[in-house]
Amino acid sequence: METMKRLGGTAGMLMVIAGCGVVYFMPDRSMWGWILTGAGLLPLIVATWLNRDDLLNLAKGRPFRHGANAIFYSVVVLGIVGAVDFLAVRHNHRFDLTETGRHSVSPQTVQILESLDKQGQEITLVGFFSPAQGPARQKAIDLMEEYRYHDARIEVKTLDPFRSPAEVKGYGVEEDGTVIVASKTGEARISPSRDGGLTEENLTNAFIKATAKSKKVICVTTGHGERQIAQSAPEGFQQATEALQKENFDVREVKLLEGGGVPADCSSVVVPGATHTFLQPEVDALEKYLAGGGRALVLTEPRTPTGLETLLARYGLKTGNDFIVDVNPMAKLLGGSPAAPVVYEYGAHQITKDFEGLATIFPTVESVETTTPVEPDVTTLALAHTSAQSWGETGELADRVSFDAGKDKPGPLNIAALAVRKHAGATPPADPNAKDDAAGAQSVQDGGKETRLVLFGDSDYAANSAFMMAGNKDLFLNTIAWLNERTDLISIRPKTAAAQPVVMTGLQARLLKWYSLGLSPLIVVVIGVGVFLRRRRL
Repeated sequence: METMKRLGGTAGMLMVIAGCGVVYFMPDRSMWGWILTGAGLLPLIVATWLNRDDLLNLAKGRPFRHGANAIFYSVVVLGIVGAVDFLAVRHNHRFDLTETGRHSVSPQTVQILESLDKQGQEITLVGFFSPAQGPARQKAIDLMEEYRYHDARIEVKTLDPFRSPAEVKGYGVEEDGTVIVASKTGEARISPSRDGGLTEENLTNAFIKATAKSKKVICVTTGHGERQIAQSAPEGFQQATEALQKENFDVREVKLLEGGGVPADCSSVVVPGATHTFLQPEVDALEKYLAGGGRALVLTEPRTPTGLETLLARYGLKTGNDFIVDVNPMAKLLGGSPAAPVVYEYGAHQITKDFEGLATIFPTVESVETTTPVEPDVTTLALAHTSAQSWGETGELADRVSFDAGKDKPGPLNIAALAVRKHAGATPPADPNAKDDAAGAQSVQDGGKETRLVLFGDSDYAANSAFMMAGNKDLFLNTIAWLNERTDLISIRPKTAAAQPVVMTGLQARLLKWYSLGLSPLIVVVIGVGVFLRRRRL
């Protein structure tokens, strides 16, 4: 009995702990764990009864009361922490306090994910990463989980290609580090060799492609000195073309004379900086296309006739036949020059709804005016304009120019405008990619009731040399998205995160070193000694 009194409690406690461990870590043998737990409770209860007098005396002592208070407050604190943790899990919100928002996704990504969530789209993200791809795998998981934060329907899986050969074969994966976006509509994949690794831009574009119900065709005119879609030189249109293709648009050049007009599958037409005039049959083809509910974007160059002036005037749009000069000091701060205005004031329209505080740069741009339309039911709107310190230079653009009152046009001046004509009964261009999708076909039919036309007084802003400057890319892509009724794409797109190194002087580095290695530990030791001495006096 004396042995049970001395050792029964310890032995019983060890048996209970061991039994609980078996139940938790070996669920297939949980029955033995419960037996061991029950067997341990018996000596624990007997030992407690035999030591009841000692336990009662101990409970009356001062150390016991202090210990009980400590345990009580610890339980209270743990309860509060548990409640907060429970609420945080049920109502999860993230806050990115970094200056560039590097730990959160862009407004465009959020907009697309919210749109897919409302549609009830179920998306599966599958990443194939071998153990050698450890850092890349963790980066991919962090990014994909950020997407899942905005849309709980997204399922995220990362697989080791060596341990999942069936999935590798099923998805046709040929490269380590491949990420696949799969939906009921389709599938898109990101491979390191082709796409340069997983980035937010690549992943968002993969979402767009995997969930698209139809593919819009952008027809770019050629044969009039326009910018070429495959040209990589500074004056080319290659970057704009690749950006459109990433957002699931099909881009191709068309010759209006050879095809007998605008091809039937063109969802919109782009005229990128023609330097030679269109022939009358081509103008007639574009006029017929717009009259049937077509969509067009015309990018002109200063004082360069295109032959489309009469057609544009029918919809209340006109170029100013001038050069815009802007001497606003803000333009210099943002990297512009008087001949390349920096624009940061926009009209109230869906294309520019997120452009507050975002600049766009237009090298050698002419003004755009809105006039009284000839076509019925046409409304016009200025899309962007320069500052009050600008003017439209009607003379030659020399090294030194000045505003000539009564001759030059005072600012602010519009550099882009749009026209919309609502009409019934028009037959829109057919989209062969939408014929198998009822919702997509209805969208096309609805689009035929509205003609959309956008005019910019500059094509350089969308050329390779300026496409990635400031908000130029977003303005161009938003315009194309609006023309093609892809409102889910109208937003500010992901930006490449730039490194932000901490630059310190030698003195600052030494102070940080001594604070971390010396002062900080010393403060902890002093506080600990103070607490120890105070407890001894109590």
